[in-house]
Order: sequence, then structure tokens, then C-alpha cells
Amino acid sequence: MNRHPNLLNRFPKGGMGRSLLLSGGILLLPLLMLFSQTLWERKSEIDTLQQQQQILGWISPLYSALDQATQYRGLREISIHYPGHYDFAEEHLTTLEQQLDTQLEQLKNLQEKLPTSLASTQEIERSLHRIEALWLQQQGDEFSFIEMGNLVKHINHTIAQLLPERSGHQHILLQDIPNLREVMAQLRGAGSGYIARAASDNHNVVREDEEDLLLQRIERTLWDSENQFIRLRLSLEDEGDNLNERTLSILGELVNQIQGVRDLVKWELVDAAIISLSPEGFFEDASEPIYLLHLLATDLHQLIQQELKETINQKITESIFLVIVLLLALILSILLAFLQLRRVVLGLHTAAHQLQAIGAGNFEEQIDIAHNQGEVTALLESIQETQTRLKESYTQLESARRFSESLTSSMEDGVYALDQDGMLIFINRAAETLLGYHHTALLGKNFHDIIHARHPDGTVISAADCPTHKSIAQGKSYYTDQDWFKHHDGHFLPVELSATPLTTDNSTSGSVAVFRDISKRIEMEQQLRTALEDAQQASISKDEFLASMSHELRTPLTSIIGNCELLAEQEHDDRNSALVQSIESAGRRQLALVNDILDLSKIESGKFTIEETPYDPNILLQDLQQMFALRMQDSGLHFAIKQQRPFTHLLVGDIQRSGQILINLIGNAVKFTEQGSITLSSWVSEQQLYFSVKDSGIGMPPEVVDRLFKRFEQADSSISRRFGGSGLGLYISFHLAQLMGGTVTVESEDGQGSTFTLRLPYRPGKPLNSPQQKPSTQKRTTKIQLQGTVLVAEDTPELQLLERRILESMGLTVTTANNGIEAVAREAEQPFDLILMDMQMPEMDGIEATQQIRARNSEIPIIALTANVLQKHRDAFDAVGGSGFIGKPIDRQELQQTLTRFIGT
Repeated sequence: MNRHPNLLNRFPKGGMGRSLLLSGGILLLPLLMLFSQTLWERKSEIDTLQQQQQILGWISPLYSALDQATQYRGLREISIHYPGHYDFAEEHLTTLEQQLDTQLEQLKNLQEKLPTSLASTQEIERSLHRIEALWLQQQGDEFSFIEMGNLVKHINHTIAQLLPERSGHQHILLQDIPNLREVMAQLRGAGSGYIARAASDNHNVVREDEEDLLLQRIERTLWDSENQFIRLRLSLEDEGDNLNERTLSILGELVNQIQGVRDLVKWELVDAAIISLSPEGFFEDASEPIYLLHLLATDLHQLIQQELKETINQKITESIFLVIVLLLALILSILLAFLQLRRVVLGLHTAAHQLQAIGAGNFEEQIDIAHNQGEVTALLESIQETQTRLKESYTQLESARRFSESLTSSMEDGVYALDQDGMLIFINRAAETLLGYHHTALLGKNFHDIIHARHPDGTVISAADCPTHKSIAQGKSYYTDQDWFKHHDGHFLPVELSATPLTTDNSTSGSVAVFRDISKRIEMEQQLRTALEDAQQASISKDEFLASMSHELRTPLTSIIGNCELLAEQEHDDRNSALVQSIESAGRRQLALVNDILDLSKIESGKFTIEETPYDPNILLQDLQQMFALRMQDSGLHFAIKQQRPFTHLLVGDIQRSGQILINLIGNAVKFTEQGSITLSSWVSEQQLYFSVKDSGIGMPPEVVDRLFKRFEQADSSISRRFGGSGLGLYISFHLAQLMGGTVTVESEDGQGSTFTLRLPYRPGKPLNSPQQKPSTQKRTTKIQLQGTVLVAEDTPELQLLERRILESMGLTVTTANNGIEAVAREAEQPFDLILMDMQMPEMDGIEATQQIRARNSEIPIIALTANVLQKHRDAFDAVGGSGFIGKPIDRQELQQTLTRFIGT
């Protein structure tokens, strides 16, 4: 200090420079002391490692003694309890005694070299004395399994005391392996003894009075071996990165051998009714894991020795390096301290100023090199301010992160995110559950290659076709309603997927995708498709059945009704006329039932169509008057039609279906009214057209009205027995009214009659005096005479006869054909003015016959006269060139009008 009197004056008074200069001199002495302490600690570490290296020299003789002692114990048990039976045990005992004596002698020599500084030296010496004493007791006739077990325990205890403070590898070598060896040796001895005892009974079965005790001992030992092996395996797994390939190979073989011994004990001893294995065989098999444990211990011993050697060398090298570095640092620090002191102070001041700027959020602030006092105070204050701001920002970020994590974790849909290279950077809990993966198995890996590389049929999916990768590459969202992800167990999971790009600074930095499992949706869709196909097939089958039923019923009804009409035209007495009328009435009721069933099928299948054409409602009422007047007169009823005012305009609607409803309603009224009157009323109100049918019949109680418009329903079973009917008329009428935009309602009291009201939309057309008026209801035509030749293609003889009589009564010449082939041939042989073609005939049906005739004659009228009356039959006949269509039973007026239109009078 005297050589540099002005040294302190070179720094401002009260500034950090002077303080640092003074502090440096004071701190120099502790640094030298710290240097000395560090060197002493390094030397102590090296001495400790060398001591461990020396102690580990005991491992080999102790392991050998342990192996020989456990073999001796097992073989001695067989030899003592079952002398003369198993010479193989006695042959090895002498050799083992000599080897164990040698090992104990070697341990005595090593005992003299134990370092006195070792904390467990005295404990090791006591264990060795105890081992020697126990071994002397076991030779000759003084053998005791308990004391022999104590000897083995003391050997294990000695091994464990070699290094009280040890690393992972050392713990395995000094405790885990010896413990497992002892348990496996106990299992080997107990199993061999159990088999030998069973063999000595001369029945190859263990005696029942000892079986439970021996098996309990074996099972307990087996359980202990499994627990000890689990501990060993867990310890080895913790040290897995530090194990070589040979050690891992031995460990793998050890797993197989221990499992083999476990299975051997389970199958040959515990669960076996008859023991087939020999004691020596079991003893040798059970020795394999012990041998492998010895190999494992040898490998670990070598590994530990090598690690200790490398560590010692490293510590020595570090100590030398530390000495050199510390000496150089000390010299350099003394030389450079003064030169760097002022720069440090200025640097601290500049750092404080810059931190203040950062704390204020000003990143453009220039560094100010002006010198000020109290630099450390300013630096601390600026750091504190910066820390506060950073803490607030971190709190906000952490809150946002937790919110985001909570949000995605509570979602049932899977969510994952990829970076711009397609590597997984996030996956939520739902996605882990759906895919069967833990996030640690996927994070940082190519998600597409693991989950989405193939379709279930094996088709390879390139990353360019993956929606998530496409959103990264093209920077826009993609959606697919069905894709496939591969589950961890190998099955494919159908998913609905939406991918959206992640953007940072106007560039795509990744993509986030949301997906859900659609297995149930696909299954439901398949069920719906199957149900739809079944329903369509059922509908087709039903339509085919109804068509067949309609044809088979209409064919005989055509003959019945047609012949009754012909008979009615002849003169009969009143009795015969009544019979003919009764037969015709029954046939028409049967026909009405067939038509009702067909209408019902169309309504329920949604195939019923309503025609919208202009018609004259006055004519409709007149037709109803003519239709029911005679019937009601015969029944003794009064029938009246009341109109609020006559209709002055045509109405637009379906006259046929409107009339069908009114016929059903009036027919029901006639059926259930034995005396009194029936009144049909019509009026218009609020753009609605009303028709009501009021009767004085039996009426209905209120509870019956609720089910009145259901199919096959009547008031009760007695009504059906008394008045007849299928119960379809009102059901069909109700639904026809709905199809036309209207309703059918009823008001009734039991015994007071009923009133049914039909409401339809009122849509007036042109005035009735308009010259363009075209009433839709056809008036009855008078019987006329025609001229011409007609070919009748009909396969039923009685219908051929009926049709011939009807046509000949109109003045026509008739030629018949029994099927389509004959019809084609007849038409080719001679000219006809018209052909009546049945559609369902043997050999060739009417469709094919019409097609062949049309191929050479496009002018001749061909009219279908058939019991196939469904719309599909009409369409099929029109498609091959049919000129008209008449359904069976034959309406003679419709037939006469059709013939007149094509042939003329």
C-alpha cells in the first residue's frame, strides 16, 4: 500500500470503486483458504473411492461362500432326511465343505487388511467370526437348517456392510442380488426336499400329514422370490442407461429362468396331483437362475470397479487442473483487478440504466455511459422493477395456459396441434383416450406417420393428402366428415376432423385439429340403411302381394258382377230378380273391399296421388241422389240433399276422391240407420267447403269416437256381427280428406244418431255458364250399337264368354285368343278394328304381346282389359304403346265409351 499512496484516490470517494478495491484485499485471504479446503476435499474424495475399490475386492470370495453355503444347505437337507436314496447329494457335500473352508480362510486373510477408517469394519469382523463359528457347528452330525440359514444371513449381512453408503449399482450388487440369491436357494432346497420326501413314500405322492406345511413353505418362498425379483428389476431399470449389452442380455435370460422355475413349482409341486420330476432334476433347474445371478453380479462388480477407477482418475485430473486454474486465476486476478475495476463499475452503471429502460418497456433506449454513484442500488432497484413486471406477465401467461389446458381437458372431442414440420406439440386428454396413447409417446414425433399413414384397406395416405398437413401447407382450414385414425392397439377409429392453421406474424407456424369418434354414427347409419332396405323390400313384397291378391279377386268378381248385369237385363220374376240383385250387390261389396285395401296400401306407403281438376259439384250431388235414392227407398229411409245455395262455379279438386268419401259416409249412415232419415247438406264458409251426412241411426257413445277413424276399428264387435263391414271405410276417408287438405269429423250420441262432416278447401274455378266448362263427372250413357271386329285376348274361359256376350250385345264381331302368343298370331292373320288385351296370361303376357304387335302395327287401338289395376301396371302398358286401360270388373259404361271413342258407331 505504501508503494501506491494514490491508489485509492483514483476512485471517487464513496463510490463502488473504492469499496471494491478495499473488499478485494480483505477477500483475498478467504479465497486462499477456500482453495486449500477444496484441495483437501478432493483428496478425501479420492481416498474414499480408493477405499471402496479395496473393499469391493471382498465381493468375489463372499459371493462364492454364499453360493457354496446355499448349495450345501440344500444338498445336506436331502442327505440327512433321506439317506441312501440320493447319492448325488452326498457326492457333492465333501467337495462343498472343502471349498467353503477355503473361502472362509481367504476371508480371514482379507479381514486383516480391512481399513480401520471404515465405519462398518467392526460389524464386518463380528459377522465373519459368527460365520466361522456357525460353519464349525454345521459339520458332522451337528447340522441345523436354522443355524445354516443364519450362516447365510450373516454372509449376506457382511456383503451389505461392505459399503453402508453406496450408489445404485453398488446397492444392487451388495443387497438386491444377494437377497434374491438366498430366496431362490431356499426355493431350490424346499422344492428338492418336497420331491425327495414324496419319492420316499413309494407311492410317488406326498404324504397328506406333511403336504400342507411343505407347500405353504414353498408358496411363501415363491412369493418372496417374485417380490425380490421385482425389487431387483426396478433397481436395474433405474440404472438402465448405465448397463452394457451383456448385462441386459443376462437380465433378459434371468427373467425367463425365474419364470421357468415359477412355472415348474406351480405345475410340478403346487398344482400337480402326481410329481414326475426327480429331486436332482429340480435342484439343477432351480440352480439356473442362481447361476445367472452370479454372472449378473460378476458383470456389475466389473462395471463398478471400472466406474470407480475412472472416477478416481477423473478426480485426480480435476484436482491437478483445479490447482493450475486457481493459481493462474489468482495471479491474473491480481494483475487485472486494478485495470478492470473501473470498467466493471461503469459496466454496472450502464447495466442498471439499461435494465431501467427495459423495465419501462422502452427497448429503443441508448446506453448512457455517464458515471454516477450508488450503482448497485440503482441496479437492484431496476432489477426489482423488471422482476415485478416480468412476474405480472408470467402470471397472466400462466393463467391463460391453465385456462387453455382446462378448456381442452374438459372437451369430449380430441384436440391436437402440430408445428410447421408436422411434429406433435400438443394433445389433450380426450385425444389420448380416443387413440390409446399417452402424450409422452407422441410429443415431438410425426403424428401423421403414427396415426394417419394408412386407411383400413391398406391404402397409403401421403402427408400432402392429410387435412392437418394441408392446413399447414396451404394456410387454410379443412374439414372431412369421415377419416380414419389408427388406435394404439391396431384397430382403426373412424373420425370427423376439422383442421385450422396456426399463424404467427402472418405466416403459418402449425395447425390445430379437432376430431371426434363417429363409430356410433357409422353404426347407426348402417342400421338405418339396413332398415331402409328391409322396409323397401317389405314394401315391394307387400305391393306384389296386393297386386296378386287384387288380380285373383277381381278375376272371379268380373265374372260374377258381369253375368249378374247380363241377367238383370233379361226378364225375371221378382224372386229371381232379387237373387240376381243380391249376388251383384255381394260382388260389388267384395270389390269395394278390394279397392279399400288397395287405397289403404297407397295411403300408408305415401304413394297416393290427388288429382286437381275442375268439376261441377251440383252434378256430384245429383249422382249421389241417384245412387242412394232407390237403396234408401228399399230400406224405408228418407234421403234428402240440402244446399245452402246452388253452386255457381266449378270447383277445383279431386271429384273421384271427394265422391268416394261421401259415398263411404252415406253408406255408413244407411248401414247403421234402420228407420228415419239421412240428410246430405253442403255449404261454404270462410273459404272452406263443407258436406255433412246426418242420420237418425244407432249413434255412438263418446268413448267410441276416439278410435273411430282407426283402421279395422268399429264401435264394438257386436256392430261388426250385426251390420258387417271391414272397418276400413272411415279410416280411408279420414286420410283422403287430409291428403286433400281437409278433415272428417263426427258428432254423435248413443241412440241419437250421428253427424259426419267433410271439410275441404274451397277453390272456385270458372263460372258454370262459361263455354269452356268441362264437367269431370260423366253422365250415364244409353246403350248403342257399334260396328267392327274386336280381338279379345283372355286366358280365363268364363271371362272370354262374358266379354264376348257384352261385346256382341253392342253389335261387334269378336275373335278370342287364349294367350299372348295366340293374340299376336291372330292379329297377323287378319285385320281387327280394336284389341282388348288381358295383361296376365300364360306363355306370353299382354305387355310382351302388345310390344310385338306394335312393332309391325302402330295404328290399331290396343286397350288393356285386366285385373292388374295398380298404377305401375298402367305405366307398364303405356310404355309399350297401349291405347287405353280398363280395369276389371268391367264397367260396361266405361267399356262402351272407350269402344265408341276408338271405333265409333
